[in-house]
Amino acid sequence: MATNNNDFLIGTNSADFINALAGNDTVIGLRGNDTLRGNAGNDTLFGNENRDNLFGGTGNDSLDGGSGSDTLRGGAGKDTLVGSIGNDNLSGGNGRDTLNGGNGRDTLAGNAGNDNLFGNAGNDSLLGGNGNDNLSGGNGRDTLRGGAGQDTLSGNAGNDNLFGDAGNDSLLGGNGNDNLSGGNSRDTLRGGKGRDTLSGNAGNDNLFGNAGNDSLLGGNGNDNLSGGNGRDTLRGGAGQDTLSGNAGNDKLFGDAGNDNLSGGNGNDTLDGGLGNDSLLGGAGDDNLFGGGGSEGIDTLRGGAGNDTLTGSTFQSNIMFGGAGNDSLRGGLSEDTLSGGAGNDILSGGRGADLFIVEGFDTITDFQFFQGDKLSFGFSAKIEDLTYQNNQLFFQNQLIVQFGAGNDFAIERDIVL
Repeated sequence: MATNNNDFLIGTNSADFINALAGNDTVIGLRGNDTLRGNAGNDTLFGNENRDNLFGGTGNDSLDGGSGSDTLRGGAGKDTLVGSIGNDNLSGGNGRDTLNGGNGRDTLAGNAGNDNLFGNAGNDSLLGGNGNDNLSGGNGRDTLRGGAGQDTLSGNAGNDNLFGDAGNDSLLGGNGNDNLSGGNSRDTLRGGKGRDTLSGNAGNDNLFGNAGNDSLLGGNGNDNLSGGNGRDTLRGGAGQDTLSGNAGNDKLFGDAGNDNLSGGNGNDTLDGGLGNDSLLGGAGDDNLFGGGGSEGIDTLRGGAGNDTLTGSTFQSNIMFGGAGNDSLRGGLSEDTLSGGAGNDILSGGRGADLFIVEGFDTITDFQFFQGDKLSFGFSAKIEDLTYQNNQLFFQNQLIVQFGAGNDFAIERDIVL
């Protein structure tokens, strides 16, 4: 018989309904599909076997469903809920709660308060709710949603789906092919091992693909994207973004905004998109594209390797091939082309272009009537240049460099 004191109540092997009333009570359901209510006080409820319903009520309660597919409701207070074996449904209520799904396909909801949710084994669904929550999926194909607040989500093993929602959240995919979505605010996403997809969405986000062939999308905001090892695809989205491919043959797209792109090691493809972009291919045979902007200046640096640099069509471009046998092509505006060391091919396109000869270079389209200029670096030799047009150089169109501050322009017309 339940009282308002501290009771110890045990059910039967049938389907029992036990209402413990007030007090710090202990209620054990035994066999049967039982309903246990702790009500007021710090209660301990154990469902035992079969399909049970446990309600903690107010107070700091401890609920364990036992074997079977159980429903646990913590209520107000700092509660601990354990699903154990079976496909369980756990809801913490108000307060700082700890929910442990156990084995099975479990659904955990922290609700209000700073909660800790652990899915453990099975394909689980975790929702933090309001508050700064910690969610850990465990083994299995899990879905984690942080809700409002600054949440930490860890998918662990399995192919997981993580959603930060509102707040400055931290998401870690762990092992498996995971999908991470940051939501609005300043989020940090780490893919971990596997083929992961990371979306920062709105806010200034940090995205790290880590190991595996990953896909990263910054979304709106000034984002920082790092691919890590593997063949990665990075898209900055709107905003002034920084993209680093790191190791592997990567594809980087700056999209809108003034972006910085660095391919790292590997044969990479970089496209600046709209805005005044800076591109660095790094080691490897890289392809760099200035993008489709109409104003400003793009800067393209090939780095080591045999690189192909294609400037923006309408913007001015500054292009440096670096070491290796490079191909540089300008656009319709005023471009600067420097092949660097190696046997390079320079094509300025339209506009008054400056060609800087530093290695064994070939210039394909020098046009005096466009105002093109030719500059020899102090390490270059005149015999290193292949000039295909055989045109007259007018004064100030040929510049010879002897070192810092010691350049001069030819003051009379000459023919090479």
